[in-house]
Amino acid sequence: MTRGLYDTVDSFRKDLDQGLSLASDLLKTELRSFLFNDHVPDELARRQLSQTVIAQPVLFSTEYALAKLLQRHGIEPAGMLGHSVSEYVSACLAEVFSFETALEIVCKRGQLVQSLPEGSMLAVSLSESEITPYLSDTITLGSTIAKEQCVVSGYPESVYQLAMTLETEGIETKPVQVTRAFHSMMLDRILDEFHDFVEEKTLSAPRRRFISGLDGEWIHAPDAQTADYWTKQLRSPVRFYEGLTTLLNEGPATFLEVGKGTMLTGLVKAHPLSKNAPSCLNIIPASYQATDEVNF
Repeated sequence: MTRGLYDTVDSFRKDLDQGLSLASDLLKTELRSFLFNDHVPDELARRQLSQTVIAQPVLFSTEYALAKLLQRHGIEPAGMLGHSVSEYVSACLAEVFSFETALEIVCKRGQLVQSLPEGSMLAVSLSESEITPYLSDTITLGSTIAKEQCVVSGYPESVYQLAMTLETEGIETKPVQVTRAFHSMMLDRILDEFHDFVEEKTLSAPRRRFISGLDGEWIHAPDAQTADYWTKQLRSPVRFYEGLTTLLNEGPATFLEVGKGTMLTGLVKAHPLSKNAPSCLNIIPASYQATDEVNF
């Protein structure tokens, strides 16, 4: 993931090293060994990177470095939308947090979630209204990602039973490759500690527009500056589909996926308002594309 850019583009390497070094110091773990390690089999590397405490700061650092690379080429965002932890990249670029503060919060977030029992998430080919009757005290809505697709989150046995039920009903599902139940009731026990941690930090009014994952609307400056908001953002469903709708309702625009692969561009192209994204591009090739990252 971004190895080609890291080996070739000095400014990108400097920005990514800055993030990985700071996070490594905070976590007392060398993160470069998880992201770039030629001596570890791919499957083992994937398992290591799937651990929340590793994945979140690595994702943040990579996406931030990519965004800064775009800015060096004169490409500035008119608006930003990040899914879950990626909203911190948007907020950091909007100067709600300093870079250091954002990484401190992301690392703390990852540590707290990692401390929880394992959970499960499941992508389901149903709308929110269609999946609602299946939800319970042990399984909840985790995110909305398309008009007829959402993700549920909760206790592993409950998620497994739901998958079996939906399979018998002919409804397509796919497990999400995570080890914790993000945006679910399983996070309730860490919310107070996370809130207290964020409350000690300096947060400022955003200088750029970005979408709130809580409601899919443009963030309100007072909300972005409170620990209450970021605690709710950790626990509540991610309103990604609604956020896409808000962006696409702005009219025709170029969409750039600032991360690895094509997952988000696929969601844009499948959206009913996709005509307003005539140019929808990923900036890093998908893993199945045998393409040099720099040339791409």
